[in-house]
Amino acid sequence: MYIASIANDLKIHVWPSGQLVHTYKSSAQGCLKSISWSKDGSWLVLVPNKGAAEIISVRDNIKHLHFIQDIQQPTCAVFQNTTKRNIALGTTTGMVLIYDIKSRNIRKHFPRAPSTIFKVEYCAKDSFLAAACENGEILLYNSVTYNLSASYKLPNSKTVSALCCHPSRRNLIGAGSHEGIVGVWDIHTNKLICHNQAHAATVTDITFSPIRGDLIATIGYDRKLAFYDMSQKVSHVQTILEKSPTAVDFCPDGIGIAVALQDGTINAYDTRQLNEPLYSFKGHNTLIKQIIFQKKFFENNSVDYAFSNDSNDSPEEVSTPRAAETSRQSIDSIGHMFCGDVLPDIPEVQTEVFSDLDAGDSFIDAIGLNSNNATANSARDSLPSISEGIKKVSQILEDSTRPSSLSKSRPESITQFQDVQRRISDTILPNKVIFQSYNPLDTIKAQSTPKLTIDGKCPNIEISPTVPILAKENNLRVDASEHEKMIQTIVRQEIKTELQIFHQQIKYELMDVAAQMRRHMLDLHMSIIKEFVQMESALNKLKDMYNENAFGDDCLVKDNIAWRKH
Repeated sequence: MYIASIANDLKIHVWPSGQLVHTYKSSAQGCLKSISWSKDGSWLVLVPNKGAAEIISVRDNIKHLHFIQDIQQPTCAVFQNTTKRNIALGTTTGMVLIYDIKSRNIRKHFPRAPSTIFKVEYCAKDSFLAAACENGEILLYNSVTYNLSASYKLPNSKTVSALCCHPSRRNLIGAGSHEGIVGVWDIHTNKLICHNQAHAATVTDITFSPIRGDLIATIGYDRKLAFYDMSQKVSHVQTILEKSPTAVDFCPDGIGIAVALQDGTINAYDTRQLNEPLYSFKGHNTLIKQIIFQKKFFENNSVDYAFSNDSNDSPEEVSTPRAAETSRQSIDSIGHMFCGDVLPDIPEVQTEVFSDLDAGDSFIDAIGLNSNNATANSARDSLPSISEGIKKVSQILEDSTRPSSLSKSRPESITQFQDVQRRISDTILPNKVIFQSYNPLDTIKAQSTPKLTIDGKCPNIEISPTVPILAKENNLRVDASEHEKMIQTIVRQEIKTELQIFHQQIKYELMDVAAQMRRHMLDLHMSIIKEFVQMESALNKLKDMYNENAFGDDCLVKDNIAWRKH
């Protein structure tokens, strides 16, 4: 397991020992501001303080792959959780964009935010994208319609300093503020689940537990590491650190947690014993901006994108088979948290966590023969494989239809059929019924399959020597013309929907432009009227002055008479 951290450069360490694996110095100026792993843990996207965002590969050795030149002044970036093709980026101008790695262009634009975006996060299934703004707003965008769905603000706070989405529950997002307040929202109901004055200073980072839906860890400049239970709305553990923490992230197993300090040190803690770190290693010489654990999802025949040497070429799709991971063990950490000097011997309850991507054999899971099924697991060693059972059933049915072979192989076939039928009835049949006997003149009678006893043996099932012939299912045949009509209908509907959306957007934009033009015309008319009023008042003043000091004929006669007297 790797953990990546950024400051003036990127460093990748082994968790939890802290052994340095890779170091990468970006060609851009200044420190790095944002980092994100791709879904398979093979790529990283870096956002520097100045310059274009950069995609690098960390498969065998770390190397540069591509600069995202189309987006100016990026501030943050994040890969989607379900695909490594798309990257969401925020900018200083408030733009939130989706960049397509395969086509190397901007795929979608979200509505512009009122201020600079400093953090973007995808929800668990990429249905929504959350963006934190410097003005204190948290904008929620719909990834399907690319519209603004909601806007949140922390109560009793005008700022936002940290943002995080739950890694498995798609409806939870959390945020922290410079006032020390932490809040969590349910985006499906647009309700504030809980908020708490968790810190006495700025909340620098928050993270959700990957194995618990109600546990959140927060850090702040008050040198406190706190764990908050959202369901009970209480703080379980609070640990005072030696220096101010700047970044935090949960290990995917839910037990370990990494905390980055202001002096560049990274502490590795066990959530069951938080009084001192298990490991402490020097990550950087300066303040660490962000730490993030490597994502590891194993898929069969996953599609990868390989960048060619020519920068003008688009990345090619490469099918890379990966090993299937059937299960992952995890431990309930909050039940084992302990801050004393000695960790008590508490038995650990191990559970198997399955995800959509780590499902193993879907057919085995569907019939209940996986490691999670207690009934199948109790008799796993004695059960034949599914393919062998189906072959035996087919052979028995074929033999039963032959009169000559029925009398010869009746005892053995009937015994085999009883054994196979007992196993299939416990695993495959959804309604737990088996056929007791078959007579063409009578209807088929069914009864519930008897449950397994404590010793794991089923009671004997009596069946008649005559075995019913199972009807073969007819394959559904669809003509090519029907396929063509279906595809045409779907394409038309999609095009119609997109055209309607485009029409509405154009309509709203034209209405906005028309409203702005009307406002400008009104402003122009008002300014002209003001000028006329000012000119009229100036003329009236001149007229009054002329009337008071006017030089008419009477004035001239009076002046002449006065001069004559002299």
